[in-house]
Amino acid sequence: MERNGLRYGRRLGSFLGQLLVPERCARQLQFHQLTRKFADLCVRCFGIHGCADTHYGGLVRVTCEDKQKEWLGAEKDDTFRGGCVTNIKEFTTAIRAGKAINSAEAAVESNLTAILGRMAAYRERTVTWEEMMASTEKWEAGNLKLKW
Repeated sequence: MERNGLRYGRRLGSFLGQLLVPERCARQLQFHQLTRKFADLCVRCFGIHGCADTHYGGLVRVTCEDKQKEWLGAEKDDTFRGGCVTNIKEFTTAIRAGKAINSAEAAVESNLTAILGRMAAYRERTVTWEEMMASTEKWEAGNLKLKW
């Protein structure tokens, strides 16, 4: 289906998933594409006694049963700008010192986690890390023209 020049539907839709990591906490993931509504990166970690609600560039807070330990946080933070400045400083320092920075492992794990979530959403079932790694599916964007 196409509306206002954007394609909607299953392929470019919204997803809600749960990432289960053995011996760690579960993570809920919700993401959307091309909705032009919210441009928010958010991580919520739920525990037995509370929740951390973190929005990059927005509200960050911790709520819990013990009101003395709650932190109502801040409305805005400097995650993007501060993180970017820190990364550039560390990169420049490493180059000047002749030390390599290799964040390839973290980048690959992040991308593979996104692929895992997408596979599970499209298949409408649980997909294991091993199943995803053994897959021969190709994920290509094609000639998608995005206007941000």
